[in-house]
Amino acid sequence: MLEETDLSGTLQNEYVFFGGKRVARYSATNGYSFYFSDHLGSADVVTDALGNIKEESDYYPFGGERIVTDLGIGNNYKFTGKERDPETGCDYFGARYYCNPIGRFITPDWAAAPTAVPYAHFGNPQSLNLYSYVQNNPTTFGDPDGHQEPIENTVEVGLGWAAWEALKELSPHAAGILAGTAAGLWIKSKVDSARDTITDVLNHPGSAAPTFCASPCGPVDQYQMQSNNTNANEPGHTTQPPVPDKSTVVIGKVADLNKPGALQPGERKLDLPNQGSPKANWAQNSSKLREAMNEGNPIRDAAVNKDGTLRDNTGFLRAERNELRNKGWTYDKKTTTWNAPQ
Repeated sequence: MLEETDLSGTLQNEYVFFGGKRVARYSATNGYSFYFSDHLGSADVVTDALGNIKEESDYYPFGGERIVTDLGIGNNYKFTGKERDPETGCDYFGARYYCNPIGRFITPDWAAAPTAVPYAHFGNPQSLNLYSYVQNNPTTFGDPDGHQEPIENTVEVGLGWAAWEALKELSPHAAGILAGTAAGLWIKSKVDSARDTITDVLNHPGSAAPTFCASPCGPVDQYQMQSNNTNANEPGHTTQPPVPDKSTVVIGKVADLNKPGALQPGERKLDLPNQGSPKANWAQNSSKLREAMNEGNPIRDAAVNKDGTLRDNTGFLRAERNELRNKGWTYDKKTTTWNAPQ
């Protein structure tokens, strides 16, 4: 939950997040609003608690908005879910402001550590422009925080499902009404698309790292389901949950992990065979990382400076660190480990 107040401390808006993503808002003026987003996280449809569409927009590739419906609910979270400044029309990404009319950030990219071209991949000329947005590939990539390194939005596709689950929890009656409306049908199409696209397997309910099924399914306890089935080779035997792995997972750049002696006894790196594309590789990477997070053991970061501070915050490593932060894990530079929330 995130509260927004005016200067006198009076509550203006209260936001609900699911998996680190904004899915609902409550305001004293407009009541409950629910966000339903596309694969990039853009707020395509915003409804009230009864399923009435209060705001609907389509977005051009670089973020220009085509308004379909706007009933004045005061929503400023637009393209990829970032806050849009109503005066300039630019979007706040965290590190910088991005302006969709020019398809560029208004300030050059920067990095914490001095470097000639931050986040550059010299095999890709698109990455050398410090003002460009996601290397000029906005329909595929997203920028989580305003830095150059783009990531594919595989995990973003589940936002429609996330908002639906939040609505059912907050107002089951409203969810029942919504199911029969045009907005409900729109949401259903998003839910179907999300469940067909997401490659992670749904974890136990209440887990710190909720994921989505690759085929239509709901929140289930997969081990409880297995325990009701017998093993064909051992009559009467029920399947038990696997014993959690007690070894320490180590993340880092490939060069760090492949150094002689990089892994100490009792440590392992994620098993990540090449899946043939960045999208498939990240889907596998994020799924394996969540499995490790569910074990609850500290995760050591191998890409660190001598004083324990993090370095090389680019590519999949940066996305892994963001995933850990989004789930409440904290980094301890004394032990160079990420630790689960208490």
